[in-house]
Amino acid sequence: MVAAIWFSILLGADGFVISLGLGPLVAGRKRYTAAAAFGVCDGAAIVIAPHLGSPLASAMSSWADRALPMLLIAYAVYVAILTLNSRALAGGRAGWLLLPIASSIDNLAAGPLSGSTVPLGAVALMSAFISAAMSLLAFATTDALQKSVRLAPERLAAAALLVAAALRISFV
Repeated sequence: MVAAIWFSILLGADGFVISLGLGPLVAGRKRYTAAAAFGVCDGAAIVIAPHLGSPLASAMSSWADRALPMLLIAYAVYVAILTLNSRALAGGRAGWLLLPIASSIDNLAAGPLSGSTVPLGAVALMSAFISAAMSLLAFATTDALQKSVRLAPERLAAAALLVAAALRISFV
Protein backbone atom coordinates (compact mmCIF):
# COMPACT_ATOMS: atom_id res chain seq x y z
CA MET A 1 0.00 0.00 0.00
CA VAL A 2 2.85 2.39 0.80
CA ALA A 3 4.35 1.70 -2.62
CA ALA A 4 1.02 2.55 -4.25
CA ILE A 5 0.90 5.85 -2.37
CA TRP A 6 4.43 6.77 -3.50
CA PHE A 7 3.53 5.63 -7.00
CA SER A 8 0.53 8.00 -6.97
CA ILE A 9 2.56 10.90 -5.60
CA LEU A 10 5.22 10.50 -8.28
CA LEU A 11 2.63 10.28 -11.05
CA GLY A 12 0.81 13.35 -9.69
CA ALA A 13 3.97 15.48 -9.57
CA ASP A 14 3.57 16.75 -13.13
CA GLY A 15 0.04 17.95 -12.33
CA PHE A 16 1.41 19.72 -9.26
CA VAL A 17 4.05 21.54 -11.27
CA ILE A 18 1.59 22.52 -14.00
CA SER A 19 -0.93 23.71 -11.38
CA LEU A 20 1.74 26.02 -9.98
CA GLY A 21 1.75 27.71 -13.37
CA LEU A 22 -2.02 27.72 -13.74
CA GLY A 23 -2.64 29.09 -10.25
CA PRO A 24 -2.76 32.77 -11.15
CA LEU A 25 -5.13 32.06 -14.05
CA VAL A 26 -7.60 29.80 -12.31
CA ALA A 27 -9.54 31.40 -9.47
CA GLY A 28 -12.41 30.47 -7.22
CA ARG A 29 -14.42 27.38 -8.09
CA LYS A 30 -12.47 26.88 -11.30
CA ARG A 31 -9.59 25.67 -9.13
CA TYR A 32 -11.69 22.74 -7.97
CA THR A 33 -12.62 21.99 -11.56
CA ALA A 34 -8.99 22.08 -12.65
CA ALA A 35 -7.85 19.96 -9.69
CA ALA A 36 -10.62 17.44 -10.41
CA ALA A 37 -9.54 17.36 -14.06
CA PHE A 38 -5.98 16.44 -13.02
CA GLY A 39 -7.30 13.76 -10.66
CA VAL A 40 -9.78 12.25 -13.13
CA CYS A 41 -7.24 12.18 -15.96
CA ASP A 42 -4.55 10.54 -13.80
CA GLY A 43 -6.97 7.97 -12.40
CA ALA A 44 -8.48 7.19 -15.81
CA ALA A 45 -5.03 6.73 -17.36
CA ILE A 46 -4.17 4.14 -14.73
CA VAL A 47 -7.38 2.24 -15.44
CA ILE A 48 -6.87 2.40 -19.22
CA ALA A 49 -3.17 1.47 -19.14
CA PRO A 50 -3.46 -2.30 -18.57
CA HIS A 51 -5.81 -2.52 -21.55
CA LEU A 52 -3.25 -1.02 -23.91
CA GLY A 53 -0.47 -3.07 -25.34
CA SER A 54 2.88 -2.55 -23.65
CA PRO A 55 4.56 -1.26 -26.85
CA LEU A 56 1.74 1.23 -27.43
CA ALA A 57 1.90 2.48 -23.85
CA SER A 58 5.68 2.88 -24.06
CA ALA A 59 5.41 4.75 -27.37
CA MET A 60 2.77 7.09 -25.93
CA SER A 61 4.92 7.70 -22.88
CA SER A 62 8.00 8.62 -24.90
CA TRP A 63 5.83 10.89 -27.08
CA ALA A 64 4.42 12.53 -23.93
CA ASP A 65 7.90 13.12 -22.53
CA ARG A 66 8.66 15.29 -25.56
CA ALA A 67 5.22 16.78 -26.21
CA LEU A 68 4.26 17.96 -22.71
CA PRO A 69 7.13 20.45 -22.30
CA MET A 70 6.40 21.85 -25.77
CA LEU A 71 2.71 22.16 -24.89
CA LEU A 72 3.64 23.96 -21.66
CA ILE A 73 5.95 26.36 -23.51
CA ALA A 74 3.31 27.02 -26.17
CA TYR A 75 0.67 27.67 -23.51
CA ALA A 76 3.06 29.97 -21.59
CA VAL A 77 3.67 31.99 -24.76
CA TYR A 78 -0.10 32.06 -25.36
CA VAL A 79 -0.63 33.34 -21.80
CA ALA A 80 2.10 35.95 -22.24
CA ILE A 81 0.49 37.21 -25.45
CA LEU A 82 -2.95 37.32 -23.89
CA THR A 83 -1.74 39.38 -20.95
CA LEU A 84 -2.59 42.36 -23.12
CA ASN A 85 -6.22 41.24 -22.95
CA SER A 86 -6.67 39.60 -19.56
CA ARG A 87 -10.42 39.21 -20.01
CA ALA A 88 -9.86 36.80 -22.88
CA LEU A 89 -7.39 34.87 -20.76
CA ALA A 90 -9.70 34.59 -17.76
CA GLY A 91 -12.65 33.58 -19.94
CA GLY A 92 -10.94 30.85 -21.93
CA ARG A 93 -10.59 27.44 -20.36
CA ALA A 94 -9.92 25.15 -23.28
CA GLY A 95 -6.15 25.55 -22.82
CA TRP A 96 -5.97 24.76 -19.15
CA LEU A 97 -8.37 21.85 -19.51
CA LEU A 98 -6.11 20.24 -22.11
CA LEU A 99 -3.10 20.30 -19.80
CA PRO A 100 -4.43 17.61 -17.39
CA ILE A 101 -5.01 15.28 -20.33
CA ALA A 102 -1.51 15.88 -21.67
CA SER A 103 0.08 15.44 -18.26
CA SER A 104 -1.61 12.10 -17.66
CA ILE A 105 -0.28 10.41 -20.80
CA ASP A 106 2.82 9.27 -18.92
CA ASN A 107 0.51 7.41 -16.52
CA LEU A 108 -0.44 5.13 -19.42
CA ALA A 109 3.05 3.65 -19.42
CA ALA A 110 3.24 3.47 -15.65
CA GLY A 111 -0.25 2.03 -15.20
CA PRO A 112 0.73 -1.63 -15.65
CA LEU A 113 3.37 -1.14 -12.95
CA SER A 114 0.61 -0.38 -10.47
CA GLY A 115 -0.76 -3.93 -10.59
CA SER A 116 1.01 -5.11 -7.46
CA THR A 117 -0.88 -6.40 -4.42
CA VAL A 118 -3.31 -3.47 -4.43
CA PRO A 119 -6.33 -3.78 -6.78
CA LEU A 120 -6.20 -1.59 -9.88
CA GLY A 121 -9.39 0.28 -8.96
CA ALA A 122 -7.97 1.19 -5.56
CA VAL A 123 -4.75 2.45 -7.13
CA ALA A 124 -6.72 4.48 -9.68
CA LEU A 125 -8.90 6.08 -6.99
CA MET A 126 -5.89 6.76 -4.78
CA SER A 127 -3.99 8.26 -7.69
CA ALA A 128 -6.96 10.43 -8.66
CA PHE A 129 -7.37 11.70 -5.09
CA ILE A 130 -3.67 12.35 -4.55
CA SER A 131 -3.31 14.09 -7.92
CA ALA A 132 -6.29 16.35 -7.23
CA ALA A 133 -5.01 17.13 -3.73
CA MET A 134 -1.54 17.96 -5.07
CA SER A 135 -3.11 20.25 -7.66
CA LEU A 136 -5.11 22.06 -4.97
CA LEU A 137 -1.94 22.39 -2.89
CA ALA A 138 -0.19 23.96 -5.87
CA PHE A 139 -3.07 26.40 -6.36
CA ALA A 140 -2.87 27.39 -2.67
CA THR A 141 0.90 27.82 -2.94
CA THR A 142 0.50 30.02 -5.99
CA ASP A 143 -2.17 32.06 -4.21
CA ALA A 144 0.18 32.70 -1.29
CA LEU A 145 3.03 33.55 -3.68
CA GLN A 146 0.84 35.91 -5.67
CA LYS A 147 -0.03 37.84 -2.52
CA SER A 148 3.65 38.37 -1.69
CA VAL A 149 4.90 39.16 -5.22
CA ARG A 150 3.75 42.31 -6.91
CA LEU A 151 3.32 40.95 -10.41
CA ALA A 152 0.32 40.73 -12.69
CA PRO A 153 -1.28 37.29 -12.36
CA GLU A 154 -0.98 36.62 -16.09
CA ARG A 155 2.74 37.38 -16.10
CA LEU A 156 3.29 35.25 -13.02
CA ALA A 157 1.41 32.41 -14.72
CA ALA A 158 3.45 32.70 -17.91
CA ALA A 159 6.70 32.67 -15.93
CA ALA A 160 5.57 29.74 -13.78
CA LEU A 161 4.49 27.72 -16.83
CA LEU A 162 7.89 28.28 -18.41
CA VAL A 163 9.53 27.10 -15.18
CA ALA A 164 7.19 24.08 -15.17
CA ALA A 165 8.27 23.26 -18.73
CA ALA A 166 11.92 23.57 -17.73
CA LEU A 167 11.38 21.28 -14.74
CA ARG A 168 9.57 18.77 -16.91
CA ILE A 169 12.40 18.82 -19.48
CA SER A 170 15.05 18.42 -16.77
CA PHE A 171 13.33 15.32 -15.34
CA VAL A 172 12.98 13.56 -18.72
